[in-house]
Amino acid sequence: MASTLDYGHVGFVLVFGWAFSAGTSATLTKFERWLSAVPASTVVARSVMTSVGDDRVYFEAVVPCSEHQTWLARLERFSQPPYGFGLRYDLARLLGHHINLSGFDGTRWAHYDGFRLEAVADAAGRYAEVLPMLTNTVEQTRCREPQPQEVVAAAALESDYHVSSKTVHGLLVHLGLPPVSKRTLRRALARLRSVAVQPFADIRRIGLTQRLLLCFEGAPSDSPVSRTLQAQAMLLPRVRIVSGDGLTVLDLSLPSTANWLTVSRLMRRLAGKGIPHCTMVVDPSLTRKGLVQVLWGV
Repeated sequence: MASTLDYGHVGFVLVFGWAFSAGTSATLTKFERWLSAVPASTVVARSVMTSVGDDRVYFEAVVPCSEHQTWLARLERFSQPPYGFGLRYDLARLLGHHINLSGFDGTRWAHYDGFRLEAVADAAGRYAEVLPMLTNTVEQTRCREPQPQEVVAAAALESDYHVSSKTVHGLLVHLGLPPVSKRTLRRALARLRSVAVQPFADIRRIGLTQRLLLCFEGAPSDSPVSRTLQAQAMLLPRVRIVSGDGLTVLDLSLPSTANWLTVSRLMRRLAGKGIPHCTMVVDPSLTRKGLVQVLWGV
């Protein structure tokens, strides 16, 4: 069991967004390399193709609250000459994960052509206010200044909800931080589990061979549009949602039988004509760094 983490509770903020160019761009490649070299970056994904025919780089970074304004200023430099590509970014207000194994028989997925999505798309749009939200979600709270051991404990919980105090103690030693008693660490872990993390089943190698990033502008986390997208995404095999004040991104994993253009078209219809949208097809083996790797600077 992994965990969705409230980064603000432990003194961090999640920055996410994307850069885009009409065609293959050397400056976009330079931006991608810069992101890949920054320890705070947790995801950097170049598009294989997109629904609008452009070239895109999606990114996420976990940045200390005390440094995030400086980090955003560095981002802004890439939106100005001589780079010349578009840039959208936001601060996460909501993170969530959901997995739906109803179409999986333990070996393969049932044929997944988007028909079920099409059948309920119009109804979902009309009843957004009463649709259920993803259950495995964590609101990102205002930044606070935690103790170092609390940050390390939260980082360990992110990758393993059932992590032991012994493991956290070893991480403190590895990071060169003052060790504390295992009893103190057990209390810290219990407190974090109750207020700052939400467990989810992080199941891998189940035949989800397509990876899509559905990017929406003008869809804040508390809007009917975001609620609709979340409710509809619950019908899909696996989804991770990150939503801010202006952007929402659904990270979808789909079986090979799914038609990504159909899924993209239906999600765009749910969002409505006034919401700019782009679907990015990315490498299905894309991985996401955790807070532990950020702390280690790797």
